[in-house]
Amino acid sequence: MIDVAALLAALPARISDIAFLGAARTPQAPALRDGALRWSYAQLAQAVRAGAELLREHGVRGGDRVVLVGENCAAQVALIFAAAAVDAWIVCLNARLSAPELDAIVAHCEPRR
Repeated sequence: MIDVAALLAALPARISDIAFLGAARTPQAPALRDGALRWSYAQLAQAVRAGAELLREHGVRGGDRVVLVGENCAAQVALIFAAAAVDAWIVCLNARLSAPELDAIVAHCEPRR
């Protein structure tokens, strides 16, 4: 039988911790692949830290919702992790949505920016 409590206790507190723990344990190990782009855990952690700093510079703080409109890519992963690092919530929207669709979702989720 699976010990669910032990399994949950072993999980990182935030999704961003995956990058930071990986960078501490195996910095050169592959963490992310996006087409020809390859990031090690050290590179992913660096991108997450830079993204978190950018969010803070824009006044994002814990509990805020931040809208991210884009395609699936390494930068999007880094920003999702960065939002978690500052205790913000990311609202990922596909760039292929129409302007009215985007406007409706943004109005509903009430993001900080």
